[in-house]
Amino acid sequence: MNITKKLGFIICVLALGVWGMNSLSDTSSKTRRKASKEVVRAVEAENLNFGTLELSLKKHAVIATHNEMLVVSDVEGRIVFARNDLRNGTYVQKDELLVEIDSREAHNQLLIMKAKLISSIAELQSDRLKHLVHENKWDEFIELVEREPVIPDLPEMPTVGERIRASKVRINEWFYRIKNQEILLENHRHYAQFDGQISSSGLKKNQFVTRGETLFTLTDVTNIELEFSLNDRELAMVDTNANPRIVVQDQFGHKIEGQLDRISDIVDQNTQSIKAYGLLKNTKRLGQFFPGKIVQMQLQGRVLTNVAKVPRSSVTDNKIYYVKDDQLERTGIQIVARQDDSYIIENTFGSEIYLIRTELEKPIVGMKVKIVGNDPAQDVMSNNEVDGGH
Repeated sequence: MNITKKLGFIICVLALGVWGMNSLSDTSSKTRRKASKEVVRAVEAENLNFGTLELSLKKHAVIATHNEMLVVSDVEGRIVFARNDLRNGTYVQKDELLVEIDSREAHNQLLIMKAKLISSIAELQSDRLKHLVHENKWDEFIELVEREPVIPDLPEMPTVGERIRASKVRINEWFYRIKNQEILLENHRHYAQFDGQISSSGLKKNQFVTRGETLFTLTDVTNIELEFSLNDRELAMVDTNANPRIVVQDQFGHKIEGQLDRISDIVDQNTQSIKAYGLLKNTKRLGQFFPGKIVQMQLQGRVLTNVAKVPRSSVTDNKIYYVKDDQLERTGIQIVARQDDSYIIENTFGSEIYLIRTELEKPIVGMKVKIVGNDPAQDVMSNNEVDGGH
């Protein structure tokens, strides 16, 4: 009898325990469902505005000169003039005389050659007079040779016989010797081919120079060239046929502008990029834009339509979180470009979309969310708070 009572007591205790656990489980489940139903995540979001966007690239570039000329002496002699003694850094203007080398001996040689040419013409005319022929064209040619600083072209000699006679008395030979001597005389003077700055070890009057000696280097510091690299992604962002604009600006706000000039077809094996070059004008000759400087430039990119900017921090695995009907949703995006810290995406959405900017912890698609301002007072609020307390 005692054993039967004990068994009955134990069975009752077990039954009560099972019932109690079930009741607690139901209560806990209902509580979780109720709490889950009431909790709403506060998020920052922005309406993605799709439209037209002009891409741009920020790159570091090296400034080089667009024009540079190394001048070497083709003659020897003493310096009779040197602009500012050809001091390093001297700025000169186009067509300005920079160096003159004593040309008296070369000029005298030219006069001797002209005399030889006139003598040969006289010999030709004398031979023609034997045949009672005198041609005025040679008289006119001699007058030009004596008067003009540059020898004129030889008179026309239409017949083979006339050309043979002229050759016999060495007219052609002296004519071309004179032409060469005129070139040699020109090489005694050197003029600036463009505005620029001189680089030289200096030359002074009466200093002797030899043939082949370097006189100076003239560098154009106004027309400058930018050299920079573009990888495949960056190259795809630029419309090379549209003469993209380039802007270079220093820390003080001074800027110069130009445009893309050319792109190399040779790929660097190490960087897998290509060289590109832009042309700009440094008209004020600002020192911060002189050749050799490294600067930051901005290159105009393609114009895209029906696109929007999305922060890179908002994109994971080419997907974004967004708000729809007060719920958290996630969708894939089509990235067309990357610019600075943003992705440029195509409009693949059928309606307006609110991109979530808040960094979410353990986000669950379908969870309730509420869009708040940029500085939410709290991260979690109840249904009553969301509904305004009703």
